[in-house]
Amino acid sequence: MDAIQNFFVGQRVIKRFATEKTTVGFLADTIENFKHQRKSFLVDNVGSGLLRKLYATYLSFLPEESFCQRLNLHSDSRGSFIEFVKTKESGQFSIFTAKPGQTRGGHYHHTKNEKFMVLNGTAKFCFRNILNGDCFTLKMEGLSPSVVESVPGYWHSITNIGDCELLVALWTNEVFEPDRPDTFSG
Repeated sequence: MDAIQNFFVGQRVIKRFATEKTTVGFLADTIENFKHQRKSFLVDNVGSGLLRKLYATYLSFLPEESFCQRLNLHSDSRGSFIEFVKTKESGQFSIFTAKPGQTRGGHYHHTKNEKFMVLNGTAKFCFRNILNGDCFTLKMEGLSPSVVESVPGYWHSITNIGDCELLVALWTNEVFEPDRPDTFSG
């Protein structure tokens, strides 16, 4: 134990810590935003610099009972949809299921693109170019890790063609805004 303590004491003496200038107001606002972001699942740009350090510190003071958060489960006859991480600058991550024979999607986007990874089951992805009507399909299985990308201007759907529930991880470059959805049927 003494060797470990001496090592860390030695590191403190040798290592210089980076400093950053900020204001008390910025710190207070940032910490308050962290609290609200955890409720909305919106994650700020906390991957580097001062925000990374503040967020890590904020999380380290959370009570253990807040380590797990309940998500909103949206279910219908086709299956379920769950958003679990949203970012201000890099879109959001979601999971969805589809029961055997059920289809999800059936729309296109002007600017939104999505990346799908089948985690379990078998899916048929159908794509149709909205300008010239050209169509193509892809079959993906959960045992074959691949990413299928929806491209703006292509109508797309995902059908569970297997016998078990389809489970798909989804990233999209835009956070869904109910008042301004970039989702069009047709």
